[in-house]
Amino acid sequence: MRTLNCGLIAVLLTACNGGSLDQGRDIKIDTGDTESDTDTDTDTDTDTDTDTDTDTDTDTACTNLWHPIHEAGWKKTFTATYEGTSADATEEGFGATGEDASRDIYQYRDAIFNTSGAGYDVTTRVECNPDGQEGMYMLGWSGVTTALVFDIIPITNDVEAIHTSPRRYLPPEYAINAEGSWSYEYELIIISTDETGKSSETRRSVSGTYQDAGMTSLSLFDGTTVDAYKLTNNFTMVDSLETVDGYIEQYWVKGLGMVKEVFKDQSDDSILLEKELSGYTGLSIVE
Repeated sequence: MRTLNCGLIAVLLTACNGGSLDQGRDIKIDTGDTESDTDTDTDTDTDTDTDTDTDTDTDTACTNLWHPIHEAGWKKTFTATYEGTSADATEEGFGATGEDASRDIYQYRDAIFNTSGAGYDVTTRVECNPDGQEGMYMLGWSGVTTALVFDIIPITNDVEAIHTSPRRYLPPEYAINAEGSWSYEYELIIISTDETGKSSETRRSVSGTYQDAGMTSLSLFDGTTVDAYKLTNNFTMVDSLETVDGYIEQYWVKGLGMVKEVFKDQSDDSILLEKELSGYTGLSIVE
């Protein structure tokens, strides 16, 4: 069993600074009219009518069509390999969590299992523009992971992961392919509970750099040609057992989100995960 299994999951999840109409919060305040009519006759009768109407409409929706997690009900499927074995992968959008009216927090499901039974099924939490920092940020994730002991025996754990500092995995919509690069650093805390109910906590120090890699033309599974935003991520993850140097290459399409991903262990250039879009519903390409 690879000791980096949970760490591998963390950095594979997509998701372990200008303003935009789509990416920010628009607060619109409409103030109605105030009327004052005074009618005075010989009886000294004064009639004053004051009508004040104030409507406040606050829109806190945060959208980024390069990763449309603000939409609920969509699903994507991928052909994939996981740790060298053929796999099936899916992503599903759940939309806004509704847990905090003052923050834009969303959830999406990310699952992959290979033919040997190893993989994960987790729900990821994402925040838009935390504390005024523009972009899409990963807060953490929870779900189940399955690893194979001696490459034979499946061990399934419930997991919950928290980033001590949210990780910025995409720029705001208006800045796609226009930022060059940005770095991140945080501690990843993973609480794992086995089938007997025993829990353990591991901590990993993660640091790395995202790099814009230009727009490229891709042919999708159905023959459609799209413009894709290529983004790379070089990172280092350290725990008490080992240091992992990894490389992630992703391709994002406006309206669909991520359509292709490759994850490599840079120590030997081996591919630990690779997936490519094979179908989708509830989404549409935006030109």
